[in-house]
Amino acid sequence: AAMILATFAFATIAAAAAATGGGEDAQCSSAECLLTEESSSLFQRAPLHRASSLTRDDESSRRGKHKAETTPPYCASAAGTPPPAQVEVKGQPRVWMFERTSRVGGRFVSPAIGCKEGSEEHLPRAELGGMRIASNNSLMLGVCRELNISLGPFHMRSTWSQNDSTSVQDDDLNPVGIRDLLTSRTAATAELSPLLQHVRREMKPPVFVGTLPYVLPRQSVQSSQQNHDKGGQHVVFDETHYGVLPPWSPDASPSGAPPLTITDPCDGQANKRFMERKIPPLDVPIWQYSEGSLALFENASDEEFSFADAISGYATSRTNTNLGVAEAVKSRDGTQTIPERPETRYYVRPLLGMEEIPRRLAQEFSCRHGGGLLLNLELVRVVRRESSSWPFELTFASTRTSPCSEVTHLAQETHRVLAREVVLALPYAALERVEFLDERPGRALGIQSAVRGLLEAVHPWPSLKLFAAFSNRWWETAGAMEGGQHKFTTGRLTSSTVGVQAFAWCPGTQQAPDKMPSQCSSDMGVMQMYSVDVIDRIFPGFTLGQQLSECTVMDPNRCGECFNTSSGFFGEPRNHASRLLVEAYRRELSSAFSMSVEEVPEPYELKYHIWDAADPVTRSWAVHFWKAGFKWWELYDLALELEKGLHVVGETFSYTQAWGEGALETAEYMLHEKMGLQLPAWLSKQEYCWAMPYYANRRHSDAA
Repeated sequence: AAMILATFAFATIAAAAAATGGGEDAQCSSAECLLTEESSSLFQRAPLHRASSLTRDDESSRRGKHKAETTPPYCASAAGTPPPAQVEVKGQPRVWMFERTSRVGGRFVSPAIGCKEGSEEHLPRAELGGMRIASNNSLMLGVCRELNISLGPFHMRSTWSQNDSTSVQDDDLNPVGIRDLLTSRTAATAELSPLLQHVRREMKPPVFVGTLPYVLPRQSVQSSQQNHDKGGQHVVFDETHYGVLPPWSPDASPSGAPPLTITDPCDGQANKRFMERKIPPLDVPIWQYSEGSLALFENASDEEFSFADAISGYATSRTNTNLGVAEAVKSRDGTQTIPERPETRYYVRPLLGMEEIPRRLAQEFSCRHGGGLLLNLELVRVVRRESSSWPFELTFASTRTSPCSEVTHLAQETHRVLAREVVLALPYAALERVEFLDERPGRALGIQSAVRGLLEAVHPWPSLKLFAAFSNRWWETAGAMEGGQHKFTTGRLTSSTVGVQAFAWCPGTQQAPDKMPSQCSSDMGVMQMYSVDVIDRIFPGFTLGQQLSECTVMDPNRCGECFNTSSGFFGEPRNHASRLLVEAYRRELSSAFSMSVEEVPEPYELKYHIWDAADPVTRSWAVHFWKAGFKWWELYDLALELEKGLHVVGETFSYTQAWGEGALETAEYMLHEKMGLQLPAWLSKQEYCWAMPYYANRRHSDAA
């Protein structure tokens, strides 16, 4: 049950759990007992997506070959995967899951691109949302094992090993495009010390006359060179450690002091004291700092921020992210500010794409455990009633999702559902759109205020994921350097452009060349652009948003009526990629690779998602971060149960923010700590505790 309920955290959904019991409601054996008179038509008109429509004796059902009119969605097995064991469930489901759109998956979206024929497991996939699983994501890996989801390497460099932590690091010769200069990561980072003499301090302001087009203070450059291999830099350069940190030591002890460690991840009371540690320069608790504010206190220059953003690939060095949830932040001399998390040694990915995880969870929930699943219903209101039998009334609005634009529009119908327990697996933007009311005397806006308090503690962050398929892998030889070759075949290019990161995606990062389906051209390749900088101010202007929103075509074979060459669009109509977006993308690449736009070929297919609350397709931010100045571990516990029977889970209010792991983490903590369920057999208590070692209100008697 714990594993199945965790699926809520992957989608923009509301879940109504209504367990029929004794007493006044003992006679209720149908889901219609949950409904007001006005809303009973919801379950009458909509298909009941549950396993009771299948039988274990039906041979075609076991093979996943169901008739369209009797097949609950997600019950048919995907190619290469066994169908779930069918279980006949009598009566109506006790747990219902509601989805705003026409699909389950939320921020996991994994369509094939560039080559749609061949082995399903090895097709190039555009991971338009989350794209990988870290080796320390115990919950994600456990779910994949439990559901027999096939995993493969996610390559950040040309070599990959489960036993070598360098597997998560960039290749030294991968390109870096900074201010129209194309260089390598080695030249831009590990060899900074020879540049010291090029900073002419006698001039006001200092003039940089060396190779890298940045004005970097002497102290910063020296520190970067000395600590580059320690992960304790002033300017930090990779995915695990990025940002700008000031030159202070968090302890009175000298460099080389014993590292801060969590000895018992299950002792949240002891571990939360790390959050209360007072550190220089202001001698205030860690949770009051952000990574960016520390640098500002030391007068870090704009050039340092800009350089760090360009090298790291994440324009986040100036964010207000709470230092307490930052990963492995260290001072210049290598001493720690907070204990490190379990080491990330490698990344993996589901061979059928990240979307396979929520799809298979929904399959188990709906087909094997008899859960109710209804699509195209958006939660718009939650009312806490005075009734103690059915305390929550949920109002849903019907929606319609166009297969052409992917835009989900509100319809005119609304439906009310009564529930005993409610789980809101909603990200920031979706939660912000829900109205909360309380009918109990003197509490009218109490829940609404609590939700606002949670939202005020979190900073949402946009991003763009764009994938383009080319007939040849031109990036492997573009901008030759380092003796005539930079070997950009795997991993990423980082840059100072708006595009920030470009991945040599497939073959390369997603999978090795020898895994490509034979039906795909041996010369073709897919590149990813991953941007987190000024997305909401630039890229929406390239999507022709009015035409996108006004397309209401529901037949996928007629998408060309909305999106075609004459209306300003490019390629496959269902990708709704405008010519403006294609040309903007080519110019981003030309800047990053220091080449003319004419030298950048045109892709033959392009897919994208803009993760922003105002985007008509996603209507959600990409990721979220706890703000500095908030005791985030206390708010974490509040979200798990706003009040008896009302829960909020998902990546937004998790410890492992920006990762799918955070969604499962909060779901599991809600189920175990608040609902009292035992841990699933596949999850050890140590793994569970490491998922959130600062949880102070942990149950003391665990049966698991």
